Amino acid sequence: MRSIELFECVNMIAFQMNYIYHHMFYLRQKIAWQFNYSSVLFLRIFLDDISNLLSSFDIFVLPSFIGGTSNALIEAMACSRDIICSDISANRAIVTNDKEALPINPDDRDGFKEAILLLSFDEKIRSRLGHNAKINAEQYDEDIIFPKFLQYYQDLCKKLQGQKNI
Repeated sequence: MRSIELFECVNMIAFQMNYIYHHMFYLRQKIAWQFNYSSVLFLRIFLDDISNLLSSFDIFVLPSFIGGTSNALIEAMACSRDIICSDISANRAIVTNDKEALPINPDDRDGFKEAILLLSFDEKIRSRLGHNAKINAEQYDEDIIFPKFLQYYQDLCKKLQGQKNI
């Protein structure tokens, strides 16, 4: 029901905008069919070049109640998208309020509506959020993160081998 309520709020906006709504697939299908949302894109396939797709959107909305680190959020940041996301611990680990994104309490449907309206009309905020998001996303680049993972696993293997020799 909360997803449907969120879409009802978005539907009240008097102009067309591009945005992506990321949530459970069966709800997405039901909502899109029930409210005939033509500007909503629902992804269920793997795309080789997600950056071209994300770059076509004005606002990336990630409402969720629970979740781990979202690759979709990081990809949207790397594309300098304006981001509205739920204020949950996984998202707080990646974005800072009013620096890279607008985190909203997941129960606050009016908060989502107000954030969408704010970003729709305030180019200065959009520019700042998108710029900061892109800078923050650089730390998650595979050329930076993979060597760290590799070093971690190498250190772990050395530690485990050292324990076997004791």
